[in-house]
Amino acid sequence: MSKELNRLNDFFFKFLIGNEQNKNIALNFINAVLGTEESYFTDIIYLDKDEDPETIDSKQTRLDVKGRLNDGTIIELEMQALSDSNMSERSLYYWARMYGRLLKSGEDYKELKPAVSVIILGFEHLKDEVNWYNEYQLLNIESKKALTKDLRIIFLELPKLQLENKAKPDKLELWGAYFGRKLEDSVLKGDKDMASVLEAEFAFTADDVREWRYEQREKFLHDQASRDGALARADAALKEKLEENAQLKEDIKEQEARIKENDARIKEQEA
Repeated sequence: MSKELNRLNDFFFKFLIGNEQNKNIALNFINAVLGTEESYFTDIIYLDKDEDPETIDSKQTRLDVKGRLNDGTIIELEMQALSDSNMSERSLYYWARMYGRLLKSGEDYKELKPAVSVIILGFEHLKDEVNWYNEYQLLNIESKKALTKDLRIIFLELPKLQLENKAKPDKLELWGAYFGRKLEDSVLKGDKDMASVLEAEFAFTADDVREWRYEQREKFLHDQASRDGALARADAALKEKLEENAQLKEDIKEQEARIKENDARIKEQEA
């Protein structure tokens, strides 16, 4: 691969985290995100084998990773590089769809298992939050107690990750540094788990077919970003024009009001 690999490319993410051969890497990442002991989650059964990165049309498919962990928890992992102002609503929608599919007809609600969405963002989305890790649950707004532990939506905003004053980043921060390229690979290799991640990345780049599919996905994402940018500029221009028209209408109303006042004064003087 002639250019530096874009680690935010979701086709690569699907290979790295959603590949049976890399199951140990996926579990390492999941344990780091969920804040559990390193060996808490010991297995994942992938539930999206119909979307295997080796066979999908990498230009169009939504490339997330879905799996069932050894305690029954259902997890969905997604890499989102392109800015989306509706990310919160989108994430809740996909979480609800995932949770809604857990029960089969006739099954009891007690059969439901926790469902977790983890969204890695290559942009800042939560403008009022300063931390790069933000988890959302269903909470009582007064007592702050959770209604249920079944709902967890976690955002990892890579641009907000700060490591300048960190003597020793924790496991999740190392993952963030890897995806966001905030530490040199030579530093990451000092951690045995991250060394395995870098080895998997090398295997990905050494495969000509994968590289071609990766490049196709890069082109698709670049084109999409260009379209989104053009639409955003068009929306901004339209909004500006509408604001100008609204101001013009206000100016006309004020002018008409002044004319009426003047006409009324003239009539009074004539009377």
